[in-house]
Amino acid sequence: MHRGRIAAALAERLPDFQDVILTRTVSGAYDVTPDFHPVLGWAPGIEGLYLALGFSGHGLKLSPGIGECVASVVLDKPMPFDITALRLERFAEHEPMFLAYGPSARA
Repeated sequence: MHRGRIAAALAERLPDFQDVILTRTVSGAYDVTPDFHPVLGWAPGIEGLYLALGFSGHGLKLSPGIGECVASVVLDKPMPFDITALRLERFAEHEPMFLAYGPSARA
């Protein structure tokens, strides 16, 4: 019987799962922006569409603060944080954010 890649990796890491049969798997896109920071803001030219995307691997840990910001914007309440730097237009304006590590790190 041919074992799938995921089942084989699981069995290698957890030998007690050697005989487990996977019935289904789920995966998702790993989205990332050019500067590795998310985009938050209204979509230009699309009425009523608010963007919260490009979190790469940071979405889970940022979700409480991001949720609070998005809810504030959509409900027209005061913003709890300044998210101006996360605007989509930063790329067209040549103002990407920089990281302390990774490809956009400053030397």
